[in-house]
Amino acid sequence: MKRLRTRKSQLGGFGLTRDDNESTVQDMEKHLEKKNKNKNENEFNWKGCLVIFFVSLLVLPFFAVRSQDSLPQVNIETVAASDHSLVVRSDGALWAFGANESGQLGMGTTENQLKPVQVMTDVSSVAAGGHSLVLKSDDSLWTFGRNNVWQLGDATKINRSKPIQIMGDVINIATGAAHSFAIKKDRSLWAFGFNNQGQLGDGTTNSRGKPVKIMENVAEVRAGVFISLVLKLDGTLWSFGQGGYLGDGTLKQRQKPVKVMENIIKIGTGDFHSLALGKDKTLWGFGLNYYGQLGDGTDIQGWMKPIRIMSDVSYVSAGSYHSLVIKTDGTLWAFGRNDFGQLGNGTNINQRKPVKVMDNVAFGAAGNMYSLVTKTDGSLWAFGQNKFGQLGDGTTINRNQPVQILTDVRIP
Repeated sequence: MKRLRTRKSQLGGFGLTRDDNESTVQDMEKHLEKKNKNKNENEFNWKGCLVIFFVSLLVLPFFAVRSQDSLPQVNIETVAASDHSLVVRSDGALWAFGANESGQLGMGTTENQLKPVQVMTDVSSVAAGGHSLVLKSDDSLWTFGRNNVWQLGDATKINRSKPIQIMGDVINIATGAAHSFAIKKDRSLWAFGFNNQGQLGDGTTNSRGKPVKIMENVAEVRAGVFISLVLKLDGTLWSFGQGGYLGDGTLKQRQKPVKVMENIIKIGTGDFHSLALGKDKTLWGFGLNYYGQLGDGTDIQGWMKPIRIMSDVSYVSAGSYHSLVIKTDGTLWAFGRNDFGQLGNGTNINQRKPVKVMDNVAFGAAGNMYSLVTKTDGSLWAFGQNKFGQLGDGTTINRNQPVQILTDVRIP
């Protein structure tokens, strides 16, 4: 295996709606510096960096490119997780809990909630990043939460603590840190929000206050911080946004979709890593691997082309720096960062290879340092960081083993 090591500047950090409601660039910078100091993360060579609307971190990771002659021939829709959680129950009612400083729970307030509270009815699916998207049963798209870079799609920069309608005829949705996607009934992909790295895929780096059409024949979409993945109806995987994390083997920023793989049926995107499930049930990954979030068992800090991880996989979800995988036998496996117990294996030790966590799992959502899992009986379980009540167990105690939260949760 031939490796190429390069140095690359990366805009990092997912703290868009974390502890404080920063109103200025200076406040954001102080907040991120304090956050990283408290965590003692030693995540590469972090340095403060000012960017339009964001103060992120400058990181100089090493990336290994795997030499390949050819790639193999080869949602969460009802439960979503960031620092807040959205859950659709079997009756179509939306329940929310966790961080709410920007109104991302949709309750009309900005108070955090330690236990689930009902927000809406007639909901079919949800997506939660630093803000929230809700798809109702009539195919209308509603948004709420932080809106500092137009991520709600209402052409304003006003935070919304109650849902507002944005579009109709929508069948699939996804959120990144501060950008959003909607797939319409005609299978066209629409995007809005922050676009500093081309993560909207519209050929520019101009942020968008209203939805703009990106491409057609789309089956699924997922988004990270400055990266986005699209699965087309023909099984091809496309990516765009910040270079080095897109799976195309280059460090180039991509403002338009670039083809990465074929014969893919499911995708997942974390902050800066991505997972792709092939038709043959083989799991592939690319992007950042600092904590082992690609599950390849190596100490390589990142892969710019897809690498094979495991087989017999039926579902994937990528969180900030950890990953959840459901195998065909219904077992849940996890790998990556684990300092808050977000892998659910009873420890706080990072795992560079998949470890088994639970049986009889139907669905999973890897969020920002925590996880939500739905079992085959419709029960909802949570584990990981709980600073804002995002586990929904009525406390702010971190959990490194699954705790049951709700019953009668809808299984996609």
